[in-house]
Amino acid sequence: MENGWQSIKYAQFEISYMIRPILEAIRNILRNTILWNTTQSNQQIEQTSKPLPFSASRCHSCKGDPKKNGNSRHVEMYDQASAIFSHFLIRKAFARKDDPFLTGFREMIAEETYSCTSRAPNDFNRLLLQELSDIGNKYKQETQTMKSVDASIDLPAIYELISIMSAIRLVHEQLVAVKRRHRMTIEQYEYEAQKI
Repeated sequence: MENGWQSIKYAQFEISYMIRPILEAIRNILRNTILWNTTQSNQQIEQTSKPLPFSASRCHSCKGDPKKNGNSRHVEMYDQASAIFSHFLIRKAFARKDDPFLTGFREMIAEETYSCTSRAPNDFNRLLLQELSDIGNKYKQETQTMKSVDASIDLPAIYELISIMSAIRLVHEQLVAVKRRHRMTIEQYEYEAQKI
């Protein structure tokens, strides 16, 4: 951040860009953990990120084309960061009444439930669904604890956490795609406005 200038509003925007990348990183780590535990192979599913064109929206039935490669960890850190960001958005920034991370967990659980019921169910999807549910429940407990003790979060600590989370490769790659998509949307609206 240039000149050390910090604002609650800017932090709010940065966090809103990070919601889906953090949640997808959690899901990918869980997938790789399950893959490791069930196959004992030294392979992992690697996510690829690219911005969707303006006319596209997120398809809840398409799951992309994951490639295998490597090993991974850190779900607890993502979960804690999500709880802190959510607490900041709701309590300090007064930006939201709902919890965007909890909504994201619910969406991912719904997607995996759909995978388990619409296709030939397999142990991998059932295990992933269970892990996502467990992480979602743990997340709810963390946010409740923060709310009950009215945890105070200062702005410099939020910026430090934003910086740490943005530097993690799994989050960074998706964050770049999310911001690129945002720029594409703005350019499309500007183009449409010029035609009027």
